[in-house]
Amino acid sequence: MDSDLRKQLEDLRTKSGPKELSKKRIELLRRNLERAWDKVLSRHRSQASGQEVVEALTERVDTLVSLLHREAVLDTGGDPPRGYVVLALGGYGRAALNPKSDVDLLFLSQKVEKAHPVTRTILHALWDLRFEIGYSTRTISDCLSAAKEDPDSLTSLYEARYLVGDRKLAKKLEDALTRQFFGRRARTFVAQKVEERRQRHVRAGLSVQLLEPNVKESTGGLRETHAVGWLLKARGVV
Repeated sequence: MDSDLRKQLEDLRTKSGPKELSKKRIELLRRNLERAWDKVLSRHRSQASGQEVVEALTERVDTLVSLLHREAVLDTGGDPPRGYVVLALGGYGRAALNPKSDVDLLFLSQKVEKAHPVTRTILHALWDLRFEIGYSTRTISDCLSAAKEDPDSLTSLYEARYLVGDRKLAKKLEDALTRQFFGRRARTFVAQKVEERRQRHVRAGLSVQLLEPNVKESTGGLRETHAVGWLLKARGVV
């Protein structure tokens, strides 16, 4: 999908004027996405595992975001912006994007611009393609402040996965989070996650024999697996 679609986008740019380029680009991307979703659905119906399906969905959206970033840079007529990176968060950040799930993105910059042209182009294209997008635009300082105030934000940021842009800036964020919240300082985070687990079990029901369990939130559900991963990573085990 990546190389073929990239070539099609290049051809479209050479044949289209500025006013019609955006519309034709969305039409091209929509057709390619429909074919990509059909292939994933076919794999699912052919007994592909759930892991294979979510990885395939994740890969296709990764490709899309990367291509949109490239298109946005070309639209501005300049080089890729320095000190700017796009990161995946949440289930998408874990490379486990489920059908119809939100695509959560972090646009990380050395300094935030209210209307960054690359961010604007990526978001508008994703909205036009009917994705449900959760997003934030932040600096590393903004991220650290959010992590201090909200344990869920800290968890989301620690799962952030690089998509496209300045890798060094992404690594700076990871290092800053590790220094401030994890490793030897992980005790608070671990305590928060243990308490969240207790509250989640109370809300969802403590029994593992519920007639209609919540496969994500109930005891023994998917969130338990996530919590184990978070705790191990916070302690530097994985």
